[in-house]
Amino acid sequence: MSFDNSKGMFHYSEEAILLHSYHVNPKLLGQWLGLKAYGGLKYGWKDQEVSENIGSPGPTVVNSAFHYAAELGCRQIFLSGVDFCFAKGKTHESSSNEAQLSAHLQFKNLITLETNSGEVAETKLTLKNTKDTFEAQVYFHKSKKADFQVFSLGLDSAKMNLVDYVHPDDCTLMTQKKQAILNVREALTLTKSQRLDAVTETKKELSKEIKRFVSVKSFANLALAATPKLMNDKTQQPNQKVRNKIEKLRKKINNALGEDADF
Repeated sequence: MSFDNSKGMFHYSEEAILLHSYHVNPKLLGQWLGLKAYGGLKYGWKDQEVSENIGSPGPTVVNSAFHYAAELGCRQIFLSGVDFCFAKGKTHESSSNEAQLSAHLQFKNLITLETNSGEVAETKLTLKNTKDTFEAQVYFHKSKKADFQVFSLGLDSAKMNLVDYVHPDDCTLMTQKKQAILNVREALTLTKSQRLDAVTETKKELSKEIKRFVSVKSFANLALAATPKLMNDKTQQPNQKVRNKIEKLRKKINNALGEDADF
């Protein structure tokens, strides 16, 4: 995530929630003063004892934000600024760095699609693919919840299956956003005791992994030390005793790493 392209969101720190994963820009995370919550795996390795978390699937932040909302139980989701095309010919929001450089950035191999207004708009293949992924997400969640609804507020946004267009003036929110944010703030606020418990538990989890990786390193070093003795200098044949030792160490390493071998 680009810091320059995203720093405008600081204006909304009191009325928005920063949902992020491990690839968040550290400058954004460090300067964000509002509510924030982490999505995705806690660690790069697998640990059955660590509580599951809501994931943060891509390919874009739009897909991730939609996934968060659906998984958190929202039954009605309104899309604002989710165009998936060059609405009215513009490639970027008017105040963005890209728009300041050029109102109409040049793209090659453009394709067209239908908008909510029934008009035709240009887009690029990556945006079209993202739209297709989004439609698949909508279908998935609607198959799980019969009353799940998604609305687009953009007349010039790409028309999507299972997504109805609605004019912003016709929307009636059941819950006031300000009160909703206050409720979430209360739910996310941790006491000193809860913070201490979280740090203590994390330290315990990290200590367990350190022991595992230290043991793997020890097995690997023993195997490397034995490797020069693997071949018999006279016969140029493998020394079966050394070979068996290395094979046992290999099995110990595989058992210690388990499903985390790739990591």
